[in-house]
Amino acid sequence: KHGYRLIAQVENLPLKEPPADGGKKSVNWLPQRPLWWGTGVTQPRSAPLTISVLPFKTAADDAVSIRFAGGITADLADDLSRLSEIWVINDPGGSGDLHHEKRARYLVSGSVFHAQERLLVHVQLTESATAHQLWSERFDHPLGELFDMQSEISRRVVDQLSLRVSQAERRHLARRYTRNLAAYGYFLDAQVHLLTRETEDNRQARALYRLAIEQAPAFARAHTGLALSHAADYRNQ
Repeated sequence: KHGYRLIAQVENLPLKEPPADGGKKSVNWLPQRPLWWGTGVTQPRSAPLTISVLPFKTAADDAVSIRFAGGITADLADDLSRLSEIWVINDPGGSGDLHHEKRARYLVSGSVFHAQERLLVHVQLTESATAHQLWSERFDHPLGELFDMQSEISRRVVDQLSLRVSQAERRHLARRYTRNLAAYGYFLDAQVHLLTRETEDNRQARALYRLAIEQAPAFARAHTGLALSHAADYRNQ
């Protein structure tokens, strides 16, 4: 057998100059929203921003405001905690412990008032170290639009922090666990009873979670709360 070897001429190709943008992936922006929603891969910060959501204040004799203020505070903290560029540092007991506030770079605070089937929510963003108020806005919506208002508040806070948010994170901010106001009210009342960790309060919490589920069978947080109430009974045996 005869073998053959192919000898081809070698040509040195000149190196190409790197693209002007450094080869970074492009980011598509949604111009119809004032918030910077990044639909591509965003460049992360060197460290996430730290933020604390303080309990929203209410008038002492306003039962409706008191009922929903806790829910607005908790849901805003939950929304922000799911964003990759934010660390939420909160006092789990809602006691307003200054230790938690001092650890956070930014503080979100607010107040809730109820009048004639409308909710007025005033929200402020403050720099913790200087106590300088960076942003303040009032939100006035019918009570039936509570969930839309919660989403709007979350988006506005993120907007003020100039954060880039992925598509998945944007979908979460737009999503509510339920849009049934009655179910949400039962859920908030149940949460208050569950947090006391007393046997009788735990029974009341369980009954309220069940009422919430009757109103909105797909309300996942109510199902979770019901499970926690059973777990609390087991621990208290």
